[in-house]
Amino acid sequence: MLKLFTIIFEFLAAAANNVKRSSRQFFKPTNLPPEEPIMVISTTFLSAEAFTKIQEGGWYPGDKPGDPNPTNFGVTQKRYDVYRLSKGLSPQTVHNIAEPEVQEIYHAYWVEADCDQLCQFSTKLPIAHFDTAFNAGTHQANKILQRSVGVPADGVVGPQTLSAVKLKIVESESDVITSYLTTRLDFLKSLSNWQYWGKGWTKRLINLATTLNVTWVPDV
Repeated sequence: MLKLFTIIFEFLAAAANNVKRSSRQFFKPTNLPPEEPIMVISTTFLSAEAFTKIQEGGWYPGDKPGDPNPTNFGVTQKRYDVYRLSKGLSPQTVHNIAEPEVQEIYHAYWVEADCDQLCQFSTKLPIAHFDTAFNAGTHQANKILQRSVGVPADGVVGPQTLSAVKLKIVESESDVITSYLTTRLDFLKSLSNWQYWGKGWTKRLINLATTLNVTWVPDV
């Protein structure tokens, strides 16, 4: 009889443990903060980041005509405030931005501009496109990309744009890059502050062409 009670007790204890394990699986805590997406860093992104950081330079106090906005490595105070808020951190001057924060903000531009999609076809075009997105905004960069490959410029990189990019890259990667640089230059020349920043922007594009090992002569 004692042996029978022992068997029954062990059976009930094992069943109780199974219920506990099931409860942990199905009734997870709801007050935990959401997990942040993993930031996947590619070698092409690192190359793009390095180029743009050099071109943007470090701290700029916003003391020149045509650009009154303080930046650090090109990150504006407004963008930095949004980033800090998304992390649950209190605002601080962009002058004090940390290196990991710079990289996360840069990578956000990389993702917004669909640069990983472009990496399917080229290691050069994503670098040029990222620099444009960071400098002029993702929507404008996408329109420049679309004009450079001859599709309607709606600012959204979709299947039509990617198909055109793939086709043009197969024909000549260098031609795509030079078309992209020329299209970006045309956009910059249309801006009202070209008179203040035109020489610097042109030099930046020449540096970009050199970095990408592409021969390009700006029409200025």
